[in-house]
Amino acid sequence: MAKVDDELRQVRGYLTFWTSGIKIANATGLYDINKVSEGIAQQVLNMIYGYQLKDLNRPKINFPGIDLGDQEHSMLAFQVTSAINWGKINQTIDTFKSYQLYGSYTHGLKFFVLGDRKRIRPVVDDDINFNSARDIIFVEDLMEEISDLYYNDQSRFQSVKTFLAREFPAISNEDDSVAPRPTLPSIRTDLIILEIDRIWYHFNHVGNDWHDKSPIFKKLTRFLDHSNEHVADRVFAFIEEIYDLRNEKNAESKASDIKSMLLDFLPKGLGNGNPMGVENGRTCCHIGHDFAYDGLIHLNDLRVATHGLWIMKYVYRLGKRNGIEALVDYVHAEYDHLQMQLDRPERNDLGNAQQLTSIFRTDLDAPGMFLPKLPTELMILV
Repeated sequence: MAKVDDELRQVRGYLTFWTSGIKIANATGLYDINKVSEGIAQQVLNMIYGYQLKDLNRPKINFPGIDLGDQEHSMLAFQVTSAINWGKINQTIDTFKSYQLYGSYTHGLKFFVLGDRKRIRPVVDDDINFNSARDIIFVEDLMEEISDLYYNDQSRFQSVKTFLAREFPAISNEDDSVAPRPTLPSIRTDLIILEIDRIWYHFNHVGNDWHDKSPIFKKLTRFLDHSNEHVADRVFAFIEEIYDLRNEKNAESKASDIKSMLLDFLPKGLGNGNPMGVENGRTCCHIGHDFAYDGLIHLNDLRVATHGLWIMKYVYRLGKRNGIEALVDYVHAEYDHLQMQLDRPERNDLGNAQQLTSIFRTDLDAPGMFLPKLPTELMILV
């Protein structure tokens, strides 16, 4: 093997070990690894791109919206995250604007994603110089930059490699010459995923009105009987791309359809509580959080918000029923985040939103998926 192939393979192994460790740790509820990874990300980004990013959570715990920032050199801010979706992007942009961080980071906002690459619906915000096509960096993007360093700047390449080797254990050579033979269930799963992709393609080529798209979306239910965590993962990836409610004329109808689909697929989508199953639960909770956030803050529609809060409760109940404490903790973490987002000094119209969220959270352990007891003024609105 040529030296370049060997050295790049080693670096790729370190990066894969990093992201795989984060996925497994998060699936088992060990979220502290995300904070540790922010420091590693800071060093790696600085070495590769020549930034001078600082950890913003050191002087101020839970710095709003962003984790790393360089006010003196690149004038960039970063959020480091293990998962990315449309809702997270827009909520971070909202926070970035709300705290006027664009004044300190004039070259804009970026995301560094320590997780699998996903298709993201384009998001462009010229006010803060953000373009999702340019400003979302995945670990595999680093590999391209590191490869360029090998040929153009050996000193920096070796610095990156040495740092990663110090942070992560050596990656052993694996003999992958003998691949396992596919089983009938795995073949069926692959065929179902192909069918889901065909529906996805058809969905994207039919108008913009949910009334027209909904019948196509509901075709996904034909796969429920043969669903598993892999099928659910593909369905949830589909939903992550299309669940935007902010510009939807039929927002409540769309939220209701998506909620039903998530609730149908999630029980089998959890698998046996393996990392993919737990990630499926987290994805559903993310979507529920984002429905609640948009309904409460942007759409002023408590009916939409209740669909999101119900999704979060369902994830919580399944987590408890199946002994997946990581999901139980994750729902509480998402509630903490949502309640923090509703605490906005510049808004005096969020009283009902705060009350509704608090009531639903208190109701998490109540049996059944029923509407909690609400005051009359809220009941009228939902």
